[in-house]
Amino acid sequence: MKILRFCLMMLPLPVLCGCPYTTVRLATRHPDAATVMDVQGSLQRGTAQDIQLRVNNVLVKDCANSNICDATSGPYPAASNSTIKLDVTAKATNGKTYSSTQQWPVINCTNHWAFVAPTQIPDSLATQTGPNLYQLSDPVLSQTAQNVLIEYANNHNVNIASINTADLLVAAVAEYVSNHMTWTSDGNHNPACINGVHGLNYQPGWDFPIPANYTIRYTGDPRCNCPTDFCGDCEDHAILRAALLRALGFAPECIWDAIDNPVSHEYNIVVYEGAFRIMDYGPISSWLQTHTWSSHTSYFGWNEEHGPRGVAASNHTDLTTEAVNYRLHNKILSNVPNICQQSPDYKNYYRDTCP
Repeated sequence: MKILRFCLMMLPLPVLCGCPYTTVRLATRHPDAATVMDVQGSLQRGTAQDIQLRVNNVLVKDCANSNICDATSGPYPAASNSTIKLDVTAKATNGKTYSSTQQWPVINCTNHWAFVAPTQIPDSLATQTGPNLYQLSDPVLSQTAQNVLIEYANNHNVNIASINTADLLVAAVAEYVSNHMTWTSDGNHNPACINGVHGLNYQPGWDFPIPANYTIRYTGDPRCNCPTDFCGDCEDHAILRAALLRALGFAPECIWDAIDNPVSHEYNIVVYEGAFRIMDYGPISSWLQTHTWSSHTSYFGWNEEHGPRGVAASNHTDLTTEAVNYRLHNKILSNVPNICQQSPDYKNYYRDTCP
């Protein structure tokens, strides 16, 4: 996996008319990335004698007498949630100089520890907000988030301190919830467990979404006949995944709970590999290149900063405005695949459609 926080991967540089190709390859690192990524492209015009690569107006490589220029640069912490600029200049054998400029938006998803405190346990549709469903002030969330890191480190034989990039946090949470939570329907488990066994008189309104702290504290009770540590249906999985990522310092803008239309399923949209991807049952890799499930084809969305968790046009607008791939590229880059700049086409969340 390429692990990065750029909102693009493998985008070509703008092409100028003519031939042959001048090939440019820049490997760079974002501060929220574990490995470098490549951006490849070309300038076309004559035969290059000299290629210069500049990032944010600083020369990073001068390739003399070559039509191929490789460079490694970064990281660029000051560019988080803004853009970095790549300038390519090629001097050709025809005596002219050709240049091209590319701007790369950068989203930094980690180390956002501030959160909106819950005001109550939901008791209506209006109070089904992100803060009220994530319940991040409950210490059980931070305790479980630490268990996520410990288990991932043990399973993959890595140092727990190295699980500090957004992609690794996403992978760890997806794996943990998949391993520890069993799907059970509202009809035969959740209300009976929360209210019947625990006597909480929880009446949240539409669809019985379980707050993340309730999922952790109550649903795995042996009296609830849950075969794993936690139980719940699709929205309960999505709420727990989002809450754990937030507890691990994931930025609110990088994790969404999404609902299809017609309403049949709830899941997550999360920044992974520098773009918004679907996060659902199983490991994060399960959904990178699979656009066959009808329950992923139309979206309403909410998170800690947008909502409440209703199926309404306003929530739909939030998700499709804020979580469309390459959203920072809109009106900047003309060569991004068109589908990646559109929403709510569900295909723009898949790696083989929007790299």
